[in-house]
Amino acid sequence: MRCIFHIVFFLILFFPCQINGQQIKHLGAYDGIKSGAVRAFAKDTLGYMWIGTAQGLIRYSGYNFKNYNKYTTNGIVDIISKNGNLFVLGSKGELLQYQYEQDRFKSILSLNKYNFLCFKQINDNTIIIGLKSGLIIYDFESKKLSKVLFSNTFFNRQIHVKQNKVYVAST
Repeated sequence: MRCIFHIVFFLILFFPCQINGQQIKHLGAYDGIKSGAVRAFAKDTLGYMWIGTAQGLIRYSGYNFKNYNKYTTNGIVDIISKNGNLFVLGSKGELLQYQYEQDRFKSILSLNKYNFLCFKQINDNTIIIGLKSGLIIYDFESKKLSKVLFSNTFFNRQIHVKQNKVYVAST
């Protein structure tokens, strides 16, 4: 009985500390996000939050915002931060890579005939991009782009890679 009392007493003291330790911060138009339609966000290896909106791209340091809209012609649909690299996917066929040393983006793909919806890294050298109609694969090393695969799948909005298998959520 005494043991149960000590456990309950410990939980009553310890559990509220865990709940109060979490902080939620809401950011919106008044804080510096120009568009309320946030489509994607990711935290990079330096701790910056990258926010992709219907109007463009914003970096948040935790204190202030920096706008990177000059690198995109349309809205951002997806962001990947992996292995020290940051990749951004624009809705009108743009794939960009952030260059940390220069604080700018480099264009990797510009295929305005495609509507990009999402992307996922398959491995260090390869990504798969979900399209409005089908999928394409890009290899960074060879700089080769596949033909459109599975063109009979529409609105490929989510891609997951697990154990060398690719899963796509489409209509």
